[in-house]
Amino acid sequence: MKKNGTIKKVLADEGFGFIKCKGLQKDVFFHKSKNSTFSKLKSGQLVEFDLFKTAKGYEARNMEVCETTTIEQKVNGFIFTKNHKPKYGTVTRSTYIESPWFNSPQEGRNYLEKAAKHAGCNAILSLACERQERSKGGNHYGTYHSFNGYMAVVTENVAIKKDELSESFKESQRIQLNAIQRRAKLESLSSRSQKDDQDSFDPHQLFSALFIFFVIAAIVFGNS
Repeated sequence: MKKNGTIKKVLADEGFGFIKCKGLQKDVFFHKSKNSTFSKLKSGQLVEFDLFKTAKGYEARNMEVCETTTIEQKVNGFIFTKNHKPKYGTVTRSTYIESPWFNSPQEGRNYLEKAAKHAGCNAILSLACERQERSKGGNHYGTYHSFNGYMAVVTENVAIKKDELSESFKESQRIQLNAIQRRAKLESLSSRSQKDDQDSFDPHQLFSALFIFFVIAAIVFGNS
């Protein structure tokens, strides 16, 4: 079976190394006796190989170094952090956002995540929480929470095979089109009208910022 992976480690003196392969939980072992290109292999290279399952695990044979190019893509998963910058990746665009007041803190976090995903973002940075003790008629009836931060797009540079670049470009165009459509759906999110009641982000400012972001992103991908 042909597979692609990234070389994680090469132990030249010992004559073996390991490959990180998408879809496999464990690293793939390789030995110089089964790979004529061993002397050319370096950590970080993208390689193509024949995958074999042995009694000790997976093994790569007949490895070939791929001709690659680098593209920028979103970091996998969703990031919540109190810091202005994530531990990993590069912040390409960010827009301020705040949630309505909720009795449950988790509802506030969920609101920010949902809004960010609708806008095509994959992170909330500088996360902060405001709290209010509320009462009516002299009776305390709960603590309410409002979260704020910056919804952002966090990306990383990834090496891909050059013959996959055209397909990657088509996929990026599809993702951008879907993101623009999601941007329109933000109109259905409740707006934050009063600080003491149900505040929310200003959708008009958000739409303008997102429109600029998608135009710039389209230009960047178009020049890749």
